[in-house]
Amino acid sequence: MLEPRAEASVVATRTEAQPVGHAGEIRGLVNPETDVVGIDEAQFLDEEILSVVQWLANRNVRVIVAGTDLDFRGRPFGAMGDLMASAEVVDKLHAICTQCGDLATRNQRLIDGEPAPAESPIIHVGGAETYEARCRRCHEVPAGSRHQTELDIEMEADAWAERTRYW
Repeated sequence: MLEPRAEASVVATRTEAQPVGHAGEIRGLVNPETDVVGIDEAQFLDEEILSVVQWLANRNVRVIVAGTDLDFRGRPFGAMGDLMASAEVVDKLHAICTQCGDLATRNQRLIDGEPAPAESPIIHVGGAETYEARCRRCHEVPAGSRHQTELDIEMEADAWAERTRYW
């Protein structure tokens, strides 16, 4: 049922996006009349985002934070885990797994069509050609580079002992 009073059905919106280099800059962009602050791509901001969000919320500003909660390794991305833990409400949205069609909870980074090794840099700007939505079951993170071989510590220790035996 719609409210018959005209003023009840009026929606006022004003959106101004301001890029910031670090979270602390947000404080300087908020004026005393601000009711709502939206922060996108929060995973890329420094740890100060936690105190900035608390500062805003303590001033009765509604804070809406969006970001990717896990990095390509499946680990908490930046401050997102702490932000989600301190939030009053968390809406976690999911894509569809490109492999099996289940709900995707992970980002699969690809290098030449293959899963990126764990030691790859956390932040890599890319689009559909370097990331795919994956479910837990289909998500892969190779433990080490496919270009490295494991070192047999015992064999290397024995070889070192043999070389140094005559010192």
